[in-house]
Amino acid sequence: MFRLARYSKLSVILAFAILLSTLLPAKAETFPERIEASAEVYDGEIVISWIDPDNDDFDKIKVVGAGKTVYIDKGVQKASFTGLINGILYTFRLYAVSKSGILYAETQISATPADKTPPMPVSNAMAEVSGDRIILTWSDPSDSDLDRIRISLFDKDYYIDAGVQKLIVYNIEYFKEYKFDIVAIDTSNNMSENVTVTAFPVAEAKISLNGPATVTSEEVFNVDLSLSTVRSDVFSVSASVYYDLDKFAFTGYEEIAENIILTAVYEAVYGRIDVYIAANPAITGYHSPLIDLIFTANKVDETSSGIIYVDRASVGIAPSGEIVQAEGDIHCVTILKSTDNVPPGEINDLSIEEGHETL
Repeated sequence: MFRLARYSKLSVILAFAILLSTLLPAKAETFPERIEASAEVYDGEIVISWIDPDNDDFDKIKVVGAGKTVYIDKGVQKASFTGLINGILYTFRLYAVSKSGILYAETQISATPADKTPPMPVSNAMAEVSGDRIILTWSDPSDSDLDRIRISLFDKDYYIDAGVQKLIVYNIEYFKEYKFDIVAIDTSNNMSENVTVTAFPVAEAKISLNGPATVTSEEVFNVDLSLSTVRSDVFSVSASVYYDLDKFAFTGYEEIAENIILTAVYEAVYGRIDVYIAANPAITGYHSPLIDLIFTANKVDETSSGIIYVDRASVGIAPSGEIVQAEGDIHCVTILKSTDNVPPGEINDLSIEEGHETL
């Protein structure tokens, strides 16, 4: 009793306060309400990352999820969960753990693992011309999750099941490039690098048509007649050009090639134009111009379409005199109906009655 009396009341209070500061944990308000965290997904894996709380009493992070509970030391700021099922949503809870084991800042984050690894590209791709078709073949990649192959041709996509490894294009056009873009796709829609294969079907000769795709009612337009051939000894061309009588009227032609020495063009029957051309030197190469056929679009009340096509085409070979059959062509033309050319809001017909000379 005598020794306690030696201490002042103030000294006892200070000693008690010091004792409390060593026994009690840091105040809860010094920890954030949530942990700043994010998730990255991979094939069967989720990686949780976070920023440790800035608190002297912070010790580690507790992560609960995917059937596991892990403790991550201060400064690591990352935990990986593997062996997960792709397409399943997993939820994780994170806690900041103080040095005395109190949990703060509960944070929940969810993620779905997914395969993001693209398959290997196809191999041994080739396009072979066979008669009136192109046969495209390739070898599928060995990826176990390969789903399908996408073939892109002329802005259209074709999907081929894994294992088929072939696509056939029928009714091909000669002297036209076919460009195939081939992409492998797996079950998670990951896409491989593109593989491009081209084919250029040729024939001994082809008569082609080239002209506008759209004209207006009663418009005059030209359709170019040209020859493509792999031969170097073509000295004459013969072809019949047919057209829709109810859509167009044939009005004449123009020679556009300097090597033409004789041209005979006449309409044997309505709707059929017979063309005979002789040339010197020989016609060779792709899309060599011959003549322009001149048409006038008929007057139409509604937008409509008609065709112009080449049939019964052949080329003459010199000096043998051999006649070689040539491929024909077809050209479609859309005729737009007549429209009122007066801009909206403008006056088309105006008159002033007598005695009212001002507006």
